[in-house]
Amino acid sequence: MTSGDPVPPQFVPMRVTFHQTGADVSWCFDGGLDFDDPFFDETLLRCLRRPFGRAFRPQTPIAALTEFAEANNCRPPDAFIFHMSRCGSTLLSQMFTALPATRVISEATTIDRVLYADRLLPGLPAQTHREWLRAIVLAYGASAPAPFARHVVKLDAWHVDRLGLIEQTFPEVPWVFLFRHPLEVLVSNLALRSASMLPGASSHGVPGLDLGSAVSMPAEQYLAMILKLHMRSALEHRNSPRGLYVDYADLPEAALPAILAHWRMAPDASEIARMLTKARRNAKQPASDFVADSGRKQESASPEARQVCDSMLLPAYEALRAIRWQAAP
Repeated sequence: MTSGDPVPPQFVPMRVTFHQTGADVSWCFDGGLDFDDPFFDETLLRCLRRPFGRAFRPQTPIAALTEFAEANNCRPPDAFIFHMSRCGSTLLSQMFTALPATRVISEATTIDRVLYADRLLPGLPAQTHREWLRAIVLAYGASAPAPFARHVVKLDAWHVDRLGLIEQTFPEVPWVFLFRHPLEVLVSNLALRSASMLPGASSHGVPGLDLGSAVSMPAEQYLAMILKLHMRSALEHRNSPRGLYVDYADLPEAALPAILAHWRMAPDASEIARMLTKARRNAKQPASDFVADSGRKQESASPEARQVCDSMLLPAYEALRAIRWQAAP
């Protein structure tokens, strides 16, 4: 490939970088690999281990995303997965990787970068922002070597605060918001925190809270503030006809029919069986069996975690429980 050549459909966006006049996209040859790893970046690393993937990594202006989407009959997303962190979103996305002709994009850093492009490029026109976001998501639905039957995009936990932008960009696409008893989520994050849950390690912290205050407060309180933000952001969209709220406790069997109906998907009995078989594996470590841990997390919670859960998180959780499985008319 030479500069200016159209990007073939066997490539996927790998990285987005911003500069004073706009943004550029680096591409990676996917070699027909299924995007069935728990996270997008894991599949990307597999692509880059291949000689062709290492040798050919074209770079284009971000405007080329729109040209790519139009040239390659890119399938729009059929559904979005939002979540409050550690509440079954990887389980759900992995279940859909069991379906044939299905592209699942799970927490792609490229989508994250474009979602917050307005922070990196002050003054970015809202229309341009939506065009970039639509193009980056569409680019993962390129029909090579054959058209996809389904395209599911799982977002990061903090992306629920951009749900309004996503609905403006994809007004036709249904979504689910997964939630879980906040005490269990707190215990999980206290045991092993992602970068986004560490003060100062991410740009997606608590608005108005300075770094010194965040670092000095108890971990339980800081985490509770973030989880409260996620739940409140989700509740702001409770009247959206595109939304469906799903409790982790109802996964996988009880909630799956409601999710499929909301997403207007109708896999046959054998495909549903494959999905449920996939759910018996550890979503983040597929070589291991899934082991339910809600009881253990509840029992192991510290008094401090229980206190912040009761005082800061339970009201929002109960509000979510009240609307679970209910799609607005």
